[in-house]
Amino acid sequence: MKKALVTGAAGFIGSHVVAQLLEKNIEVRAFVKPKENTANIKNLDIEIMELAK
Repeated sequence: MKKALVTGAAGFIGSHVVAQLLEKNIEVRAFVKPKENTANIKNLDIEIMELAK
């Protein structure tokens, strides 16, 4: 299975990129800022990693 790393995944554009990757059966790891609102990617089958300060 292919894998992708998406920075800014919780944002408007990033969340759409994540959705498109998932539709193509690509495993996604998402980088987000500490305490960032992740509502756009909350229920997706992805690995969410918080960036260190």
